[in-house]
Amino acid sequence: MKKIPTDKGSIKARKVLDDCGILDEPLDLEMEEIALSRGVTDVQSVKIDGAQGRIMVDEEEAIISYDREITHEGKRRFVIAHELGHFELHRNLLDMVVHTDDEKSLCEWYSKGKHEQEANQFASELLMPSHLFIDRVKGKQFDFDLIKNTGSFFESSLTSTLLKYKVLGDFPIAIIFCNNGIVEWSSFSEDFYLQFIPKNMSVPIKSVAYDFYNGEELPDEPEQIEAMDWFYQDFKVEEYEDINFYEQCIRVGKKGVLSCIWND
Repeated sequence: MKKIPTDKGSIKARKVLDDCGILDEPLDLEMEEIALSRGVTDVQSVKIDGAQGRIMVDEEEAIISYDREITHEGKRRFVIAHELGHFELHRNLLDMVVHTDDEKSLCEWYSKGKHEQEANQFASELLMPSHLFIDRVKGKQFDFDLIKNTGSFFESSLTSTLLKYKVLGDFPIAIIFCNNGIVEWSSFSEDFYLQFIPKNMSVPIKSVAYDFYNGEELPDEPEQIEAMDWFYQDFKVEEYEDINFYEQCIRVGKKGVLSCIWND
């Protein structure tokens, strides 16, 4: 049984939902309504060059802005929730400061420092409370249809739903984020067979991600790969040479790819 997260961001998000009376019905209020109820002065849709969202805090105002060119509702909600996370968790660091987040930084859950991780964890729990998420995915075979359906239920982005599943899902997965063909971070379910991909490694030649960086479209279905294709530097890789692994990717921005890997 997967455990409810007890990190700082998740705990704070559950308190916010509880204070709003929607811990079991997170979609009863819009993200804007939640933010305003917490003391944010305004939530604005504006043109933001080079960023997805920002929060400005001074002595009298706290304004969350998101880029009006965001078309995916799940991404829009996540951006607002992420900036609200900064307001709830890091308010003392934001006085008289404009804090901005671009699409890349919102995806870099494990490489941008404690405060960005905490804001992402807050946003994830605010959008997809863990006890409800577990009820949606418990005992179900992993595939991207499950992630898409779960994301649709919570009105969350595919990326944030996938990362939530890695923590709370029943089937082990690995997630690797690459930018410009270089691994920037990787994260694994605790029970995934292999646990090591070095940071700054070039995308492996036989991976689906490599094909993307060579001009091919990302396929809509998973493709079978071998453990050695991605995990050749893991000292246990030879133990799993006979197991079928699968890779499916999500494009992030212009040059980013999130690869998800799982096995039979």
